[in-house]
Order: sequence, then C-alpha cells, then structure tokens
Amino acid sequence: MNWNERERYILSKLGLRRQPLSGGGDLFKEDGESERLIVQLKSTEGKGLTVTRQVWKEVAAHAVTSHKTPMLVLDFVGGPTLLCILPEHLDEIYTHFQGDVQEVKVVERPPSGSLDDQIEQLL
Repeated sequence: MNWNERERYILSKLGLRRQPLSGGGDLFKEDGESERLIVQLKSTEGKGLTVTRQVWKEVAAHAVTSHKTPMLVLDFVGGPTLLCILPEHLDEIYTHFQGDVQEVKVVERPPSGSLDDQIEQLL
C-alpha cells in the first residue's frame, strides 16, 4: 500500500474525509477532517516520529479558523495508530466516535495481566 492509499485508509477508518492534495493547497488545510475535527496524520515505517510544538501549533491554528477540534494521528506502520488530543477535547472526540467509525479500540478499563500482556492489549 503506497502512502496515499495508507492515508486514505487511516482517515476513513477514523471516520474522516481526506483533504485534496493532503491539505497542501490554499483552500484546504491538514490531512483530513470531519464536521467536528481537523486532523494532521504522520506515518512512519521507522522506529519513531518527531512531533514538535510547531506542528501542534499549526493544527491548532487551522482548527481555530475552521471552528473545529484539532487532532494529530500518529501512524506506526505495522504497529499502533495513536490519536493525540488535548484533554479538554475528550468530549468532542467521544462524540465524533459515536458515529459509524470502524475498528476503533476503546479501552474502558485498565489492561490486566503481566506487563507484557498489558502492553499487548493496548497495541
């Protein structure tokens, strides 16, 4: 799966529309959006990602101008996909995921078992 296909897959799995040109144009910003959210997606096949304050500042600025909630999605190809939000936006994110979103794993209680088992349950 190439990067464009991967981006389309991840965003659709999260119930988001992919932005034309992956947000690179003048009209549309960031990688995806919904009625409530604006999202920047970072993917890697490597061991890690670097997210700077500037990245968050840009997503937040676009969220303010579009009257939406900002979110970063960190995709580790072959591993977990993580959602990064501000704690005060939990209600808005929860509302978004009440819709028809596929394959979202919600941890309602702490994992149990050994540390390795607990980590595996979160992946």
